[in-house]
Amino acid sequence: MELKPERTPDGAVLLGFDLEAHGYGAFFASSAAPDANIEALMSKMRVMTATPLNAYSHEWKVLPQQIVPIDAVKAPPTPPADMVKTRQCAGSVLPSFPQAGIHDGPPPSRG
Repeated sequence: MELKPERTPDGAVLLGFDLEAHGYGAFFASSAAPDANIEALMSKMRVMTATPLNAYSHEWKVLPQQIVPIDAVKAPPTPPADMVKTRQCAGSVLPSFPQAGIHDGPPPSRG
């Protein structure tokens, strides 16, 4: 939906649009005409948001789940050039915060 700004007598500019309860909204402003990527995004969002939230049931429905087997993937001989490299560290990474129940040593004995 294209927003049409309205000027108030004191010169302020107002944008008005509907916002559903428990919903959220966003708008895009640009001084340039939208390019093909923006047009595609707006078209996709228009379809995705065509049904108002209150048209959906508030009742929780559990969907069935199942494990789907996936074939193993062979590791490449060398890491990709753009891969983020990490370092390994030994020992505790977190400092001790006894008041929060976080200890850097063995767990306290329970008696």
